[in-house]
Amino acid sequence: PAGCAGAAAFFSGGSMGPPDQPPMPPGEFMAAKAISGCLLLAAATEPDELEARLEDFLARGLEVAQKVLLWNTEGEGRSS
Repeated sequence: PAGCAGAAAFFSGGSMGPPDQPPMPPGEFMAAKAISGCLLLAAATEPDELEARLEDFLARGLEVAQKVLLWNTEGEGRSS
């Protein structure tokens, strides 16, 4: 899973090519696909619990998505 997370960070933007070459952006959805692989590999570490672990991951992801604006405008901690 860690390798997929690292690949997702690499695919998240910028150029994938050498610095002395023209920019070569990552393909569309490459970061999302790497994150998906990361989550599936992490969930599959216990095959008997795969479905329950995927449901837990989904619940945690939805919780994070619902709390996107956690900081007040002054940047001094949580606003909610």
